[in-house]
Amino acid sequence: MPTIQGFCLVLLPVAIAIIGPAMLVSCYTMAVLNGDVSKLFPYISDTGGDAPESCIFGQLLNIISLLLLAGVILRYKQVNTIVQTPMIHRLNTLMVWVGGLTAFGASLVANFQDTTVVVVHYLGAMLLFLCGIIYCLMQTYISYKISYYTSNRWLCHVRLVLSLIACVTFVSCMIGSSYASRGWREHHVHKTIFKWGPEDGGYAAHLVSTFSEWAMAVSLMGFFVTFIPDFVKLTVILDLRFFQPV
Repeated sequence: MPTIQGFCLVLLPVAIAIIGPAMLVSCYTMAVLNGDVSKLFPYISDTGGDAPESCIFGQLLNIISLLLLAGVILRYKQVNTIVQTPMIHRLNTLMVWVGGLTAFGASLVANFQDTTVVVVHYLGAMLLFLCGIIYCLMQTYISYKISYYTSNRWLCHVRLVLSLIACVTFVSCMIGSSYASRGWREHHVHKTIFKWGPEDGGYAAHLVSTFSEWAMAVSLMGFFVTFIPDFVKLTVILDLRFFQPV
């Protein structure tokens, strides 16, 4: 039967580790050079709101969403072959759906910019970040439970740290955004929030929110990169069957 060896499977998290930062850096650089956003920590979505950077943002984030979905399915199969306890099996199955929603949220963020379809974009962002954090937390729990079989106890600690960073930054992002919006409504000099500056109201809270979003995005991408030691040990066997019509 055709097989896919571990050194090929690690290309999934490796690709995320390469494409993710490339998307963030390239879109930020283009958006700043084109004068579409402020230089100091704009929201990630704002750096991909206008063309031509929106084209790169959407294309690369769509690729990342597919890689995420493939990684989620592969992780599910790995855990399912290691442990057969009912609790872990049910949790592992649930995480496939949560991970799928994370990937779907990334696709919504990629295809509906915050400059055009705000509601759908924000819905996608909440699915991406909230479901992504839940997925990371539960996968960390599963990692500790199966560490006896994988001998990767140190990896559990790394995943725990990344999950906690994502949780803390998600809360600070939401709180900072709330205070920043209130300050902007009370006073602002610039006509658009994409060029939020020190002279505008709520600027400090805005920086807290945007910095938190960047840290949260990096921690979530970093979490999926930690699957490299797991995937390198896997071999996927493809059972292809062709049926002739009667």
